[in-house]
Amino acid sequence: MKQDHLKAGLLLFGSYSFAVSVAKLLHELGHGIYVWLRGGAVYYNINPFGTVYGTVSGDVNLDAFIYHWGGTISATIIGLALLYVLKRQSSPYWGPVIMTGVVCVLFSGGNLLPGAIFDMIGDAGRLIALGTPRWVIFVVAVSLLILGLYTAARWLVPLTGLGAQDSLRNYILVFLLGFAPYTAMEILYGVLRQHVWLRPVLFAVLTNVVVVLIALVGKWYASWEKASWPMRYGDIKRQHVISALLAGLFSVSFFIFVV
Repeated sequence: MKQDHLKAGLLLFGSYSFAVSVAKLLHELGHGIYVWLRGGAVYYNINPFGTVYGTVSGDVNLDAFIYHWGGTISATIIGLALLYVLKRQSSPYWGPVIMTGVVCVLFSGGNLLPGAIFDMIGDAGRLIALGTPRWVIFVVAVSLLILGLYTAARWLVPLTGLGAQDSLRNYILVFLLGFAPYTAMEILYGVLRQHVWLRPVLFAVLTNVVVVLIALVGKWYASWEKASWPMRYGDIKRQHVISALLAGLFSVSFFIFVV
């Protein structure tokens, strides 16, 4: 593996470590806004490696449709807004913020899809119980995942320096280097701290399936746009990698010890 591919993977790893908790926060913000507007109060425990827990107080109707759609709406809108604002930025230092925008959209789809298929708990399960047709949630979830794959190809691939000349193997290696270590830590945390393994393993598998899809779509997109690549970041320097890793460490520490 070339050194620049290793740097790209580490840049993605630091960026993803930053983005996971922030994306969870932006999702819960949509639920929280509804609670606040209804005169209630809410406290969220956002775990970087585990499940988010919320405590709501006050006379708030938590069976309202808008409450359960709120997280998906807020994360998607804010994520796309971040990418739009950064569309002219050309520095890898913006990697954690770009990753946050992409992860917000991908998480929005990934959060709904299991509930739409398996009747699992969560926003999708509650929406189905409240009368939303399963096929509506399924279509929304798949649409958001497709949109998330596009945003990853459009913004993350240039961030890594990968292009049309790189093989699909390099794409998969770089993106697995960027995402797989964090999902491995989620499994380890689940086993050691929460004494559960099935949920983090399932989440890790699904996440890395999406990562392979990102590599496939990114490779196709780079080949399709090779004549006029929409954005190019240039070489990834050691300081870019260190900056992303510090951002990831800060985010994980902040959400464990502060939030």
